[in-house]
Amino acid sequence: MGLKRYEMSGKESIYSIINFFTAYLTINLYEEIDEDALLSAVKVAIVYHPLFGMRIGFENGLFYFEENPDPPLVFRSDNAPKKYGTLLNNHYPWMFVIEGKKLVFYTMHYVTDGLGMFNFCKTVLHIYFQLKGVVFSDGKTDFPDGAPEQTMENPIEKYADKNCVGVGTPKFDLPVLLSHNVIQPGNAKSWMLKIQFPEIRALAKQSETSVFSVISCILSRAMAKAYGIESGNIDVRVPVNFRGIFPSITDRNFVQGFSLCYMADRMNNMSDALVETAFRSQLDLWMEKGNLTEILNRDVETAERLKKDSGELQAILDFEQTTEPRANILYTHITRPGFSDELMEHIAGMYLAANDIQDDYVNVFGTTVGTDICLTIQQCSADDCYTDALREVLDKRGIIYELDRLELEPDRSCMNTSVLRNHKAIMKFQKLKYRIGVIDKYIKNIRYK
Repeated sequence: MGLKRYEMSGKESIYSIINFFTAYLTINLYEEIDEDALLSAVKVAIVYHPLFGMRIGFENGLFYFEENPDPPLVFRSDNAPKKYGTLLNNHYPWMFVIEGKKLVFYTMHYVTDGLGMFNFCKTVLHIYFQLKGVVFSDGKTDFPDGAPEQTMENPIEKYADKNCVGVGTPKFDLPVLLSHNVIQPGNAKSWMLKIQFPEIRALAKQSETSVFSVISCILSRAMAKAYGIESGNIDVRVPVNFRGIFPSITDRNFVQGFSLCYMADRMNNMSDALVETAFRSQLDLWMEKGNLTEILNRDVETAERLKKDSGELQAILDFEQTTEPRANILYTHITRPGFSDELMEHIAGMYLAANDIQDDYVNVFGTTVGTDICLTIQQCSADDCYTDALREVLDKRGIIYELDRLELEPDRSCMNTSVLRNHKAIMKFQKLKYRIGVIDKYIKNIRYK
């Protein structure tokens, strides 16, 4: 029998074409990590999460996942490759890196979304601690609630419905242009903001909204203050997990980003509760099931076009993002990582961060772990004026917080997927290069002896 193969969705293929990164996940344990036990755990976890037992290829206008016949590898920080997805890690489009008590997981957005990352990592860690002698009474929470094949399904294709018509979505003007005086290109600063979930949840209950709405309000107020935005719009891009709306346990990418609009000329003078209500109302409209189904329908159409027309692929590759700085916030938050209470007893903390930050974006990656909300704030504001403004907003609302500089993990990126459009030739070349390298090393060893 041949290797199992799964065609990518339209979005997954586009993410592959543009090499769209995702934040890496750092998990801190209480004890030094056993490399051999971790590798054994990864091999077992792949049985439950076959998506992570795949490599990627390209054929007939679309990328695809293909069962990887080679074993996975894990690395220590001193021997981890800067590029993964190559022969150096057996072509897996993800990588675990160990440094003492710290475990870092890198992958790309065409493989999975934030929740898919967490799902895989919690299964790996559950098995790891079992191998280290920990006995869990909860043998279900940290594993997929369904058959392994269900975690590989393409939910976009499954739930698309051409007969469905949405009610329509909000239309807003573009976010306001920013003065070049408030941005320092290439000078990204990263901070860790820790706030208490019960405190933010209490504020959400007061405005009858959500934690997303409260934090979006805080982030927008800080941007308006830091950049002197008195009119025009601030765009707060938030992702929505489709798994709760369309029942799926897929590990594949199944989220969609929606733009919430902070209208500075009106909202600067509104109460926090009203701003939060406006955000929640906008998101509710975006999330009307008909609107979401239309998004799935468009994705199916995109996949069909890519298969039929190579020009569509080139158009995506040739697309150039605007370089003019605008008031953009990207806010991602995993509010329910889903780790069992027993597993969390062995984890000191976890957070998301990224090495690739756009100059004109404030990137915020959040995780809720127990009673802590950990928000990685990454931005390029002049003299860290955004961070100063964030402190002012938090102080004004009386929110207790910790805000400290964050040192990023080394930048490790996946191979450029453009090489896969000549997949067979590349594979042959890499194998030949590897063999030559082994032979060369062997000859040198003989000489030195």
